[in-house]
Amino acid sequence: MNYKKILVVDDDEDIINLLYIILTSKGWHVISANTGKEAQQLYEENCHDIKIIILDIQMPEFDGFKFLHWLRDDKNSPTFVLVSTGLGSNEVDYKLNDFKNVDMLQKPFKSDQLLTKLKQWNL
Repeated sequence: MNYKKILVVDDDEDIINLLYIILTSKGWHVISANTGKEAQQLYEENCHDIKIIILDIQMPEFDGFKFLHWLRDDKNSPTFVLVSTGLGSNEVDYKLNDFKNVDMLQKPFKSDQLLTKLKQWNL
């Protein structure tokens, strides 16, 4: 595929819509999920095309940490993951230390902060 595909996972539809607008304006093809379980299915179907996942940590039932463990333990995925959270960075940083290709974006964030993170990974 010639386009860049990104998976956005968040239980807040407003966040998904905002990220859709920002990312599609920069040439990304956005697919989205409202739950970790739905994200698993979309990842399985699109794993070869997804360049990055923007992942909310706080979701009911199957949260972002469970999804990260599944992605790394079950799939051994090299996909970049940008964790998006309203939790304090100290609460999240230590839990992310075991994961490669993972960075954090503190909510609320501005579009230029998101785009800077993507540029840092050459995406």
